[in-house]
Amino acid sequence: MKQLTLILIPALLLVFSGCSKESSFETGFATPATGTLKDSLGDCDSMSVNGIYTENQQLNNTNTVVITVNVLSAGTYRIATDTANGFSFVDSGFFAAPGIYQVTLKGNGKPILPMTTDFTVTFAGSFCDFSVGVNPGTSTNNPNNADTAWMFDQGTSHYHGHVDSALVKTVGSIVYLNIYGKTATNDSTFYVQLQQSTPTPSGSYSTSAGTAVFEFKTGAGAIIYESRQADGSNLVFTVTGYDATNKILDATFSGTAKDATAAVVPIAGGKMKVQVQ
Repeated sequence: MKQLTLILIPALLLVFSGCSKESSFETGFATPATGTLKDSLGDCDSMSVNGIYTENQQLNNTNTVVITVNVLSAGTYRIATDTANGFSFVDSGFFAAPGIYQVTLKGNGKPILPMTTDFTVTFAGSFCDFSVGVNPGTSTNNPNNADTAWMFDQGTSHYHGHVDSALVKTVGSIVYLNIYGKTATNDSTFYVQLQQSTPTPSGSYSTSAGTAVFEFKTGAGAIIYESRQADGSNLVFTVTGYDATNKILDATFSGTAKDATAAVVPIAGGKMKVQVQ
């Protein structure tokens, strides 16, 4: 009888141990953690920005933001910022128990413009703000930052502004160059798409042929002028030069576009000088 007792006790302990481990996984790791990024006074806890940030340079493992998190209940987490100026920060994992934790958010993306960039980080309904300074690139002066990166005239009105991005995208066998910009006051947006046969821009593109698209809109998205295939207008873009080493494009454009009333109006003096990313 004593021998039977010695055999059963380890077996029962094994069963209880297995049940306890499964329960911990289900309640601890699958449930989102709760907590806050703020202290008892409602102020944001300490945050530390690390690394060097330079326009048009991909972030690496030195680009981080260390934040303080007050965890109230254990569980999984994903703490992230919004995306601004082409980059963002994020980290995910789990908190095993309540307490104060230092969490390192990893940088992702590539800064577009040399400017102080504001971010909002959120966790479990709480949020805090911080800023990151982006340095100018040193290899070449980026023409995208100039207030004359693009310009055109419509009647007596002259429009101009900077370029936020000039990106090449390949879909199947078709190469698109998408150029996004804004006026200096950021109250209007400028967009041009060129449908290229190769990643290197050259020659001419027209909206009537379907190889170009032009949009100039209000900040709220209402059309001011636009030109696209089969709308009765025609805007022609001509590449006048391309620096393949620094990926700098020079182009002119002119022709006609449609205004907010769908009337065809002349577009003249169009110019672009952009760095393709």
